Amino acid sequence: MRRLKTRRLKMHRQKTRRRKTRRMTSRQRSKLTKRMSSKPSNSAGSGRIGLVLGSASPRRASLLSQIGADFEIRVADADETIEDTADPGAYVKEIAGRKAAAAAALINSDETIHNKYDRVIVIGADTIVVAPGGGIFGKPSGSGDAKRMLASLSGQWHEVYTGVALIETHKMNAPERSIVETRPAGSLHDAPHPGASGFTGYQPVDTQLVGYQLTRVKMCALNEDAINHYVDTGEPLGKAGAYAIQGAGALFVERVEGCFFNVVGLPLRLLCDMLYTLGYDLQKNKKVM
Repeated sequence: MRRLKTRRLKMHRQKTRRRKTRRMTSRQRSKLTKRMSSKPSNSAGSGRIGLVLGSASPRRASLLSQIGADFEIRVADADETIEDTADPGAYVKEIAGRKAAAAAALINSDETIHNKYDRVIVIGADTIVVAPGGGIFGKPSGSGDAKRMLASLSGQWHEVYTGVALIETHKMNAPERSIVETRPAGSLHDAPHPGASGFTGYQPVDTQLVGYQLTRVKMCALNEDAINHYVDTGEPLGKAGAYAIQGAGALFVERVEGCFFNVVGLPLRLLCDMLYTLGYDLQKNKKVM
């Protein structure tokens, strides 16, 4: 009798262990299913949003790479001629908008982009330096122009403006999504719509977001020898204001008030906020759920 009871108790314990094992397996499967369903799909049919940087600037690309952003680069020529330069903020927003529009038009014939994404957000940016006397410094035309700019900034505070523009396009068969339209005052209203080439893969969503960031920078006093040596390195060429704060030009900077990355060429916090407005989470590299 005692053996029979012991045997039954042993069988009961074995059944209990099996039931616990099955329950644990079920929970594990449930967790795995949730994890799999929460991962963003890379297929075009999933409504994935792609980022395109419409800039040839290696500094902007480096900043996006630095934060782990997933993006493509497509650069198209844009008219950067503006007669009215009285408002630096409006100036950089206008040029950034033109760059974004030109790059957005370019991707309409890009099969690589077309096969990967349902929606594409194109990023345009433009950076200028406003000298102490009020003049706008873009990229120097040569060594002499670079020396003139640096001499003007020597020992003075100056302002750095970067305009950011976003244009969203989507596939013809992608689901429509209502979003608030935000446009600046000025001729950006008349910028050519991306998709004007007639390519049927993408069409423009009538949404353009623009903004700008302002940072103040104090430059140390520079003598002629320091300016000449720096210009001879070649670094000032191709940089707004003829210096690179992320390079050897950092030796000339005494103080920075505002966003450092704005001086490099892309205000990341502003960009993050603007992208979120269009439904893209830059930190997570996916659309806002």
